[in-house]
Amino acid sequence: MTAAAAVYRAGAEQLEGVRKKYPDSAGTRAELALMYGRLADAQLRLGEIDGAVQNARAGKELADALRTNESATARAALALAHERLGDALLAAGRTDEGTAEYAASETLRRELQDADRANAGAELDLARGLERLGDGRAAKRDLPGAIAALTDSVEIRRKAVAKDKESAGAKRDLAVGLYKLAEAQCAAGRPRLAAAPATEATELFVQLAASDPGSAQAQRDIALAYGKWGQILTNGGHTTGALIVWQNSLERCEKLTQVDAGNAQAKEDEAAACERLASFYAALGNTERALAAARTAVERWSAVGGTDARTKAGRRRLALAMIRCGDVNTEVRQFATADGWYVKAAEVAGDATDPLLAPVAKAAERQRVYARAVQAGVSNPAAVKAFDADVRAAALQTVATLELRADHPTSARSAASLLAELVKPAAERATDKAKAAADAFAVARTFAKCAAAPRGGRNPNNGDPDLKVKQGDANDAVAFLKLAIRAGFRDADALAAPEWDAVRKLNEDFAPLLAELEQRVSEEK
Repeated sequence: MTAAAAVYRAGAEQLEGVRKKYPDSAGTRAELALMYGRLADAQLRLGEIDGAVQNARAGKELADALRTNESATARAALALAHERLGDALLAAGRTDEGTAEYAASETLRRELQDADRANAGAELDLARGLERLGDGRAAKRDLPGAIAALTDSVEIRRKAVAKDKESAGAKRDLAVGLYKLAEAQCAAGRPRLAAAPATEATELFVQLAASDPGSAQAQRDIALAYGKWGQILTNGGHTTGALIVWQNSLERCEKLTQVDAGNAQAKEDEAAACERLASFYAALGNTERALAAARTAVERWSAVGGTDARTKAGRRRLALAMIRCGDVNTEVRQFATADGWYVKAAEVAGDATDPLLAPVAKAAERQRVYARAVQAGVSNPAAVKAFDADVRAAALQTVATLELRADHPTSARSAASLLAELVKPAAERATDKAKAAADAFAVARTFAKCAAAPRGGRNPNNGDPDLKVKQGDANDAVAFLKLAIRAGFRDADALAAPEWDAVRKLNEDFAPLLAELEQRVSEEK
């Protein structure tokens, strides 16, 4: 337990004693509600998720009981208590409950702001509440809802900067909100719409660092900003630019670690930067660099905080890093090494009953099965049928990607066909529209990549058999694109990728289908 957590716990115990003596004291109950909230925050940082949920809920119940007088102070305290409980529930993986708490907080914040339009503090509290609500909706994969909340939050932050152009805090809050908005746009498959907020956020962070060159926080912000900007560039297909800014991000993180070797946060940032490069190199098929970056990432996570690896939070971080390292090895066909990383991750997570560690241990075991399915699939795509349905789709997508990367379009098409058989019935039922749309588009994109893949030369005696195969791939791509659109797919930007040029040339239905999709997107805005 940290010193802060110990102080808050002692404070809560003392206030509980006072409350027993004076049960009608509203002031004591208000102080106790705040103390439970602070204790919950400290426990979250330690990874004590169950305790954080319990204490945040206790704080909210106390604040809720004080709301009877309907004072602005009581409602503000309740809004904060809802927010803190939302943080704890989200950390526990209970996204629906956590988002509901954020929504309750946002409602109260909006009421307070409506009641006192001149109160700048209430408006900024609303901006924070909207940002939290956006976080919760993004975790639930309610991306339109997340984008709406984050957009509203950013607009409030922008007004605050306009009123006080010299406020570094206001600029930083705006930059953070802009990056969250960009990430939500990317997650929704709209990299083109993510570019503007990401660029503006990066420029703000650069300005802040220039105005205070000695600030470690400002330098860290730039390093993280470049890391996020690289993701935006990657999603938009700008791989060279992404590599440049990611390398810059890593260099800045390394410098911060060298300046303060005991700074655990700097080490975490450096580890995350290495992970980004590992995934990037794996996607390009650069095995040597991908594996080197992944190994470095795990080394950095292992070093974070020294004994922190013995805490639940530290073990969780390290185990997740090992899983990601295993995933990188799977991406470059190093299956035995990948399995070793997954085994290590399960061992580090250990406790199968702990609410914080058990999901990580299960994820490690699931990834072991997934990697075995991928290994079987690259030898024979049909072999993936022997595996459970919960890993089959992901494995077939990876097999198709690996085979295309290896210039084996025939094997990739076999994997895509098997994936199509698996996805089509579920997509047509569309009980989970978001998943159905994503899965159907994954099939469509795989067929499009097959259509765009280079093949053998023309056979003068049989016309062009390769062209016929490519036309079949393009037809399948369009068929599954239609299915994805019916299920709710709306990412017209994704169809600007190079593989869709081949589909456009080979299937006359593609151009009008794209125009129809763009029209739907325009009407639904």
